[in-house]
Amino acid sequence: MIKMLRILVTDGMDKGAVQTLKDMGHEVIEQFFEPEKLKEQVKNFNVIIVRSATKVRKEIIDSALQ
Repeated sequence: MIKMLRILVTDGMDKGAVQTLKDMGHEVIEQFFEPEKLKEQVKNFNVIIVRSATKVRKEIIDSALQ
């Protein structure tokens, strides 16, 4: 059995791919956050899916681990 994950998609994603994740039982949130807000929100998710618009820098990763 697959564990249900909270997934943040920050830069848009193919609707079919998003639906596949939802069909698998995952919660998918599609929302862009500015870097400071992302730093606050990152700990609320198990997975972050980004493209080129969002830069996940060291301080964002570090805040997720706290």
